[in-house]
Amino acid sequence: MMEIQDVINKMAQSFRDVYHLEDYVIIQKNGTLAGQSVAHIHFHLIPTSVPFDQIVNKAFHYREKLSDEEMEIEKRELLQYFQS
Repeated sequence: MMEIQDVINKMAQSFRDVYHLEDYVIIQKNGTLAGQSVAHIHFHLIPTSVPFDQIVNKAFHYREKLSDEEMEIEKRELLQYFQS
């Protein structure tokens, strides 16, 4: 099993390679009042090319959903970083 830092490092590398972005935000919510909607620990790693206040607006308020096809493309591009 990968350590959390190993996963974060692989995601950061995938953001550089796939999206050509160096900057990212890590969000982890605990409890209903903090916005947690799934009752287990998980992290959101959000690559960004915009200032933090714009990320917060998109991450917490509105974002367009990816189509099934778009999600499949994203999955294929990123999955290679996690296959041993």
